[in-house]
Formats: sequence, structure tokens, C-alpha cells
Amino acid sequence: MQIQTGEVRKNKSAVENMITHFERDFGKKKIIYLGICSNENAGRIIGVAEIFDFDEKVNMATIGYTLSENYWGQGYAAKTVNALCGFLFDTADINRIQAFVMPANVRSGNVLLKNGFLKEGTIRQGVFWTGRGVVDLDLYSLLKSDVI
Repeated sequence: MQIQTGEVRKNKSAVENMITHFERDFGKKKIIYLGICSNENAGRIIGVAEIFDFDEKVNMATIGYTLSENYWGQGYAAKTVNALCGFLFDTADINRIQAFVMPANVRSGNVLLKNGFLKEGTIRQGVFWTGRGVVDLDLYSLLKSDVI
């Protein structure tokens, strides 16, 4: 459900460099990466959640998540989206949260719908996705007033 896909890094210096960039981006509120862990093993990361594209004028942020395939269909994505929304609405005082999903990824769209998001429509051939080229994306959103 993310717009950009990462590449596998195989050496320590490349990973250390990425972490430095993550810290910088976090400090600038450019993008926040969060590890997703299960309650059974809090020390093992099973996925990554992201908060990005902060827009102060609109008071909006975009979310995304990726889970290891072994954890699909077990409720982790829905709980992650719920936690992200709780943080963004209650702590960060964001008014609008949006997410993009490839149309074929029906399960991810259902996770958003389950969390109260509204499907606004499809952005046709509007985004370049690394490794896939120009793609369509479904846009989902949730307003703070939708959950109050």
C-alpha cells in the first residue's frame, strides 16, 4: 500500500546510511517509518508502517504499510491502520488521513474500509511506482469528523 517500494540493501554501510536519512526525514516531519510487531514477539518486526506527505496547509498526512506475507489476513494491517489513525487524529491533531492502494490489492482496500475510510476514486495512470512503471491507484481518505 505504499507509493514507493524500497530496494534490498545488502551491506552494513548502505543500511547505516539509510538510517541516517530516516532520522533526518523524521526530524523534518517528511516521512516517519514505524516497525510493526506482533504481541507474541515484540522484538521481531513483521512489517513497516509509514506516515508521509504531511501537508500543513490542508492539515493532512498520507499513510502506508507493508507486512511480511506470513502475516497477511491476521488482522495486523487493520490494527496498524487503527493505531496510525489514533495517533494522527488524537496526538498530531491531523484533520485528513489518506492512503493509496493499487486497485488489484482488494484486501488492502478492505483494511481501509474496515477502519472507516471512504474510497474517493481512482487516480488513473497518475503515479510512477518503482519496479512497476506508471500505475493506477485507488485513493482512500478519513476525516477527523468521520470518527468523532
